[in-house]
Amino acid sequence: MDNRTERRNPYNRPPPVPTSTGKHETPATGCMPQSNSHRLIEAVTEEPLSVEDYLHSRRAQRLLVDQVVDIATVLADTPETDDVDTQELGIDCTIHHPLISVPLFDFVIETNRLPEFASGKRIIYGLVSNKLTVEVMPSLCHDAAAGAITNDLIRWSESGGSLDCLQQVMTGGTIILYFLLTSSVWLYDNESKKSPDNSFAPTGRQSPPAKTIGNSNVIYPTFTIEVGKSHESWDQLFRDAESKHFAADTSVAIYLGIKIFTQTQRMKVCLLQRDFVQGFGYLHPPLAQTGYLDVNTPCNTTIVVPKHIIFFGVPAAMVPMTVTPNYQLNVDLIRRRVMDYWQA
Repeated sequence: MDNRTERRNPYNRPPPVPTSTGKHETPATGCMPQSNSHRLIEAVTEEPLSVEDYLHSRRAQRLLVDQVVDIATVLADTPETDDVDTQELGIDCTIHHPLISVPLFDFVIETNRLPEFASGKRIIYGLVSNKLTVEVMPSLCHDAAAGAITNDLIRWSESGGSLDCLQQVMTGGTIILYFLLTSSVWLYDNESKKSPDNSFAPTGRQSPPAKTIGNSNVIYPTFTIEVGKSHESWDQLFRDAESKHFAADTSVAIYLGIKIFTQTQRMKVCLLQRDFVQGFGYLHPPLAQTGYLDVNTPCNTTIVVPKHIIFFGVPAAMVPMTVTPNYQLNVDLIRRRVMDYWQA
């Protein structure tokens, strides 16, 4: 083989040849096991790509990046809607081929192998049944809503004198916080990962009853927050709670959903609790659910968040004293942050 051929075919693999079925197959060589050859020719495989497959296939790398850019650009350039999600808009945010293994997903996120921005908006990645999903972070208003209660919740948890008893541990906001040496994403089944918009974990929680993330010794947060603004509907917040946050493999105990309606300048809030008897999903009816709230008008709505659920997994003797038996979530904290950052 001459040098020119070697440069064109660096892995010493003969080109695909047509077969009687019309499909292309690649002859085996001494340089690469035949069982892996199908993965690197077309970058489309029925088996999830491993890190090694990905690194050995420039086509797979290009295919992923090109599809990410296409999806993210469409999302970033699509006008915001009031209560319509991407499915209703006919936008497919999933990359169906190639399939991605969980270790490869961690690798491409940790090493920044995928684009970070599209049309000035940060790209957020997820993994659903070994398929890469693409979203865009709509604005600082989204982040402001997700973080609106953070300081108030932590002050309440420390109000009895016990410091650092509740920590903000994960966020999928405009600045990615790396977690578990990879990113702020966590497994909700063996083939899928999710990055919450905000989440909290009490100090001293134990496993069991709480669960650890994958094969690590790190325990899932107990309290998560999701915000829907661009291309995310009110109903989608409930679907995500059911299938992701409250999946059987996680131990998220309580979930706050916030929906911002961009066309009418309104918002709604819901509080859901895990169904501990069933082991997954959430209890019906929700613990709390507001009606429409005008973001320009102060409100006096309070949602009671049960203390024992926030501190799920913490032995009773270690649960801190607080000035009120449960956390009194002042919804106006969220409304004010949404209003302050409405144009951001």
